[in-house]
Amino acid sequence: MDPTSWNIEEVRLPWKSGEEKVHELNKFIKFVVDFNDFRDYVENNIQSEHLPDLETIKKAKQIMNTIAISSAEAERAFPLMNIIYSNKRANLTITHISSFMTINLLGKPLSSWNPIPYVKAWMRSHRSTLDTRVHVSNTKDYGEDQEAIWKLLPN
Repeated sequence: MDPTSWNIEEVRLPWKSGEEKVHELNKFIKFVVDFNDFRDYVENNIQSEHLPDLETIKKAKQIMNTIAISSAEAERAFPLMNIIYSNKRANLTITHISSFMTINLLGKPLSSWNPIPYVKAWMRSHRSTLDTRVHVSNTKDYGEDQEAIWKLLPN
């Protein structure tokens, strides 16, 4: 699908070997690229018309761009999973582990993250560590029957 990899001397319309490769590609990506669209795509690229790609060609290119070229991503993910899922974090669900791994592998670099809005939101709902006010808990009033039971117990 990448015209820069084509041997232009070999490409003639209709390009039979190219259509055979598209047929194999259809099976591999489980998406049907229309042969007429492929022929138009080849013709536009041979004649250097630089016309926009047809929808089926765009979709096929998007699908192919998501296919992993190597197992490097998976190899990086295993040690990362072991770091995330440790004895201290044994209660994490698979969904949480997957989310943490996705953030770590695909997320923005930490230097581009601005924590200030999150810190301000947290500070609005939490008291400062310097706050000297004592939190008064609600004391439960016991009825006469309950107090009598407590008086029966030895000190």
